[in-house]
Amino acid sequence: MKTDRLIGIITTIQQKGTVTAPYLAEKFGVSRRTINRDIEDICKAGIPLLTKQGAGGGVFLAPNFTLSSTAFEQKDTDLLSAEVGSYTVFAVFDFSAESRLEAELGPKAYERKKDGIYLGCGFSSQEDALRWLLSFGDKVLVTSPPEMVKKIKSTIKKMKKRYKT
Repeated sequence: MKTDRLIGIITTIQQKGTVTAPYLAEKFGVSRRTINRDIEDICKAGIPLLTKQGAGGGVFLAPNFTLSSTAFEQKDTDLLSAEVGSYTVFAVFDFSAESRLEAELGPKAYERKKDGIYLGCGFSSQEDALRWLLSFGDKVLVTSPPEMVKKIKSTIKKMKKRYKT
């Protein structure tokens, strides 16, 4: 059952810290794509999972977020089954934003590359993602999803118009 797998994924991540999608796929006998969808569903339920690509990367709980180590109650299972709104965004940040990213998300949440800091992050809604991303000003470039790129451009256009002198 899918809910059992979702709970199993969360439990595995709690126990191991960071795990890879291939590891989870093998453990639960499903495809990597299924695991990716499961991770999205867990985020939709309000459990902030972050991903980091590359060596030492994987899926992990957002720093400063804790789940009870006791077994899930029925309400937790219902919440996971409901898959309440989540919105995942991928972006590249300027190096000057690193201290803020680390303070808010922890050092494992992003990947530092030559051209910037790469982050894939889930939000409870598109509006939450928009507010947070805009708070970085010109220190962030959203790469995906395309509708978020359009929304940011539209919002900036409105702001320019409002503040035009």
